[in-house]
Amino acid sequence: NTKELTIDPWVSISIPNWFSDTAAFDIDVDNSDNVYVYGSRNIKVSKFSPTGTPLWTYTSSWMGDDWYGDLAVEGNGNAYISGKNHGDAQIQKVSPTGVPVWNNFVAITNLGNDFQELAFRLKFNPSKTTLVTAGSYMLARVGTVNLTTGDVVITSYCGSPSTATEIRSICTNPKGQFFGVTCKSGTTLARIVGFNDLPSFFL
Repeated sequence: NTKELTIDPWVSISIPNWFSDTAAFDIDVDNSDNVYVYGSRNIKVSKFSPTGTPLWTYTSSWMGDDWYGDLAVEGNGNAYISGKNHGDAQIQKVSPTGVPVWNNFVAITNLGNDFQELAFRLKFNPSKTTLVTAGSYMLARVGTVNLTTGDVVITSYCGSPSTATEIRSICTNPKGQFFGVTCKSGTTLARIVGFNDLPSFFL
């Protein structure tokens, strides 16, 4: 066999416009196999071509006590990033060319203090038509994100006001049903939550 076998065309590279003492926390791809990396000291997203060529780096406008949330990328290359800025959860949409589209700071903060960390996680359904966000600090909530405006509509509520649960991770099955893992503040109690009328159970 005289054909060359390439195991991995990427080499170790530094991410442009990132600080040297920070790390990447999340990664995703679009339908064209472009790669998106999320992290840095101030929240940033960098896009790379399928062969590892840096295309752009977007730095969010969030400053102060930034907390990292999550990254979700549409097939067409729109990137959605979540986090916490000055005590309030936010989600930003970034275009395929690295231009900010919207920042829903108002949409989430209007939901009240118990939603201040709602945007811990972002997850698309398999067809990438529905974006779900989950998290919270006092009450575990799940909401859908309007991809055009950034508004969040709460669709599920987990636990009772006395349980103070947080949703730490979410996933979806091929049918588009969502599952989440919750934790309860101050205890080791964990629960797997089925949304879309799926059953929930404790671990």
